[in-house]
Amino acid sequence: MVSIGSAFGATAPETIPIDILKTVSIPIYREYLRSLTETYGEYNYETLKRHPEIVDAILKVKSTFKKNDIGTAFPNGFFKTKEGRILVVLRGCTPHDCAGTVHIIAYDTLSRKAFLLREKYDREAIEIHGAPDALIKQLLINAYLE
Repeated sequence: MVSIGSAFGATAPETIPIDILKTVSIPIYREYLRSLTETYGEYNYETLKRHPEIVDAILKVKSTFKKNDIGTAFPNGFFKTKEGRILVVLRGCTPHDCAGTVHIIAYDTLSRKAFLLREKYDREAIEIHGAPDALIKQLLINAYLE
């Protein structure tokens, strides 16, 4: 016997128990995240120490950047776009002077370009360096507002 739904091409939605998602998806995601962390480091200072090419990319968009500008230890973030680009997101501020010295950096691992959001010292505005596309610009702003 053919049901009415299947006669018109409709099928029941797939149901996946949450426990299965936790045992399958989370370990896969954790392994992916672990591989990125192994490559880029867990914290911003590790990344800048291990990857001078990221510092060079930052200097291309803001020539006065110093590693100490994000010297406080913040964990790195990773963002994968629909197109498959991986963005490493670094956040930090000048040690002992975080008010008005926040920097957010998005490094595109595919194009090897850096984009930087800098909080102006008066905290009335931000500056965005590197002419990011709309997606990266929004990512920088979201990271700043967190």
